[in-house]
Amino acid sequence: MNIKTQKTRLPVIIVLGSPFLLILIDLWFDRGSFTGYLGNIPALPVYAALALVAYLSLLFLNPVLEPQKEEQVKQSRPFRFNDIFSVFWVITFFILYCIVLDLLYKLPSNLNTAMPEALILYPVLAIAVEIIFHIIPVALLLFIRKLILSPNREKKPLSWISFFLWALPALIIEPLYQINLPFQNNYHWTLTAFTLFFSFLFNLTGLRLLYTKGPVPMILFRLFYYIGWHMLWNLLR
Repeated sequence: MNIKTQKTRLPVIIVLGSPFLLILIDLWFDRGSFTGYLGNIPALPVYAALALVAYLSLLFLNPVLEPQKEEQVKQSRPFRFNDIFSVFWVITFFILYCIVLDLLYKLPSNLNTAMPEALILYPVLAIAVEIIFHIIPVALLLFIRKLILSPNREKKPLSWISFFLWALPALIIEPLYQINLPFQNNYHWTLTAFTLFFSFLFNLTGLRLLYTKGPVPMILFRLFYYIGWHMLWNLLR
């Protein structure tokens, strides 16, 4: 996704800018939706800093990933309506995976934030998490690549394997975070193993979307997962 052109920059700006509206709504109604994560730190300046760094990171990532996307467009088939269902089933798999773990292990009742705060928290969290765990780390890692490689090699299109290897540290950040959550210590070690497998696969899918489609599909992928697992399933628990 070429974010240097107005047509493709707009979706990125809308996605990165939407949390500001949700945070202002939270402030207006004084719901304190973010206190569980930020304590007394105000969410607005925190997210503003994240959004700024994310946009600058995407400006750097654009010329690194765009040549490969242009080559993929030339070789790819036209978009089909069934492609939507392919993504839907992938998201459904991840949601059902977590539901099965919840039913098997009886995860804590307060694991997910309840309504109506969830309507504010999880859309913002989906974007912030992608910024923290993927966009910024991948930009830093590929910046290191730029410094190491010669100019001629650095300008060549980045293959998926090369991208995967350079972005591997970013791939394991969230899995390590997930398995070190305090509640994991209260359960059998198999829950940690299942969580590690899930988180690794989920993050791999996200990075694949970043590489092939750009930041917006990657963020929306996590957002729809959050809606299914954190919000809708929490209503049924």
